[in-house]
Amino acid sequence: MQSLSKEGSRLLTKAEVPGNMFFYVIAGFDTTFTTLSFVFLLLALHHSCQVLLQQQLDEVLGSKAVSEWGADTDLQQLLGGYLGAIVSETLRLYHSVAWYTRMVVRDTTLTDSKDVGHMTPADTIIIIDVTAISRHPTYWPSENASTEWKERSPALDFDPLRWLKFKGQEDPENKAAFPFSSGYRMCPGERFAEVEMCAIVARFLSQFSLRLKPRNMDVMEAKSVGHD
Repeated sequence: MQSLSKEGSRLLTKAEVPGNMFFYVIAGFDTTFTTLSFVFLLLALHHSCQVLLQQQLDEVLGSKAVSEWGADTDLQQLLGGYLGAIVSETLRLYHSVAWYTRMVVRDTTLTDSKDVGHMTPADTIIIIDVTAISRHPTYWPSENASTEWKERSPALDFDPLRWLKFKGQEDPENKAAFPFSSGYRMCPGERFAEVEMCAIVARFLSQFSLRLKPRNMDVMEAKSVGHD
């Protein structure tokens, strides 16, 4: 017999629990550390952002030993501040999943960006282009980079402060931001991944600084397009 929850849904069996835990951890390994790679790269490229982050780390963590950091206190405060903004902005520019797929379960009218409705029949597979949405200038206006250079590198559009500006608005969430998907099918490991990335970045940047050591060929290329 299968056990049911109070809501009537089937509970996991004892054999299914470790299996789900295994996929929970493994599925988030590559995505989390791919994101961390871009976090460190972007901070190395944007030294002023790195300095602001280290200031926040000093204010929140002070001289505490790592063993004294609290997941429900210190790390939550960091996630709600500049470190969380850095993670969100990195996920916006370099999302580890380029697109999501969803199946329409019943005939549905979908509205496009021009407010034109389109009847979509049941069983249609929809592809959601996360990368295009996350970099669309209508949803993410930029004051930092020209269109020409953004087309070459989205890293020039890196602006963590945009996420802190959202917090002062009546609706603090940008609906074009859904790095862990949304709804009933969203990633169950969202909070785990956020805390994990926060802890790793805080651990490293509280003791070290990052800088790029350019290759000679990179310096020559930069000078050839007018950059010193």
